[in-house]
Amino acid sequence: MPGNFAKWFANNVIKVFFDASISDVFLQSLNNLTIESGVVSTQATKDGHFKQHSKDGLKAIVSTVKSFKNNTSYQLDYVIVSTYIDYILDDVDVKKHVNISLSSIFNAAFRLAKKRSSQSDPIKENEYAIWSAAIAFANVRFAELVKIDPEYLKSQMKRASSINVVLGDRKDLALHFLYSAILERVGNETFSNNIGEIKELFDANHGGSGFDTSDLAADISGARFSHFVLSNQSNAIRSQDVLTQQETEDNFFPFIYSSYQAVDLKSIENSANLTNDGPHMKVVNDIKNTVFNLPLYR
Repeated sequence: MPGNFAKWFANNVIKVFFDASISDVFLQSLNNLTIESGVVSTQATKDGHFKQHSKDGLKAIVSTVKSFKNNTSYQLDYVIVSTYIDYILDDVDVKKHVNISLSSIFNAAFRLAKKRSSQSDPIKENEYAIWSAAIAFANVRFAELVKIDPEYLKSQMKRASSINVVLGDRKDLALHFLYSAILERVGNETFSNNIGEIKELFDANHGGSGFDTSDLAADISGARFSHFVLSNQSNAIRSQDVLTQQETEDNFFPFIYSSYQAVDLKSIENSANLTNDGPHMKVVNDIKNTVFNLPLYR
């Protein structure tokens, strides 16, 4: 990987869990790496509290892992999930298009959520809407995260396999959106966005597919969508109203991704600080600002 990406990792990931002295040792090790006669060696100076700081950081990691486990410990009723998926499939089948926009999927899912919310919690119904769409059109294994055996949904999955769901006329963007929405549910919005950014930085390596800003736009949009529609009662109800009034992706996805130029490996490597002024961060922040100002969130 590019050396500056390793430094970015140290600045952003290691510092989340470890004392600054730990990341300093890591950066020293990177800067002092040498390769001679087939041997890789390095050196770094640590302070007297290095061992204790390392233990504290490891405890923080364990605590974070446990918190993610707790976040995904809730269970959804597979009968209700089946009801949502059947409702969506019946609705999009009537349209009989070759490609079905993700906006059509959400229109159907949140129409049912709105109907059921007259006698239920709108936040909970929106939860079912998101998970049902992701299970049916992204990955059936998502069902396991909410304690549902995918076998229970076998008949629905067979029907869903004939539906080609797209976002911005691309199936891969719909998948990016739905995966990020689920990542937000099992972690949080920042966690989901960081995963998307890391993936695109890896793709910027030589031989990779490149830092794809359209993928990143879908990632950021999916995380924002999932966070907003479940954030509180008011936003949950607003989401149902907006998403069922019209079938348009403009409400939750920016059609600006094609205007961004791909960020290549060379420009990333030449950046002095990936965290603050790197070329990819300007793109990331521009996309976030655009997404946060979409009609659904205003």
